[in-house]
Amino acid sequence: MAELEHVRPGREFSDRQLKGPFKMWKHRHIFIPTSVNNCIMRDEIEFVVPGGTWVHSILAPLILKKIQRVFIDRHRVLIEEFGEGQPDLFNANVTNN
Repeated sequence: MAELEHVRPGREFSDRQLKGPFKMWKHRHIFIPTSVNNCIMRDEIEFVVPGGTWVHSILAPLILKKIQRVFIDRHRVLIEEFGEGQPDLFNANVTNN
């Protein structure tokens, strides 16, 4: 279960987990204008796996691979719906929290 927050229409919105598998999950959707009718959609995700630093450091890279597959699929759907895309924009930075 997630809650929307920081909604700025046409610019960004965030969701944070209220109940679910993560100790903490925040997902920020940012829309960056590139022209009058186009934008880049950028996602920033922060998460912490329950179980402490050691468990997080082991599981975070596996979870990031799964997230990447989800975003690749979502990117494909957006390209089919709206046209061109930028598949090289995925950048995963893993930190141990």
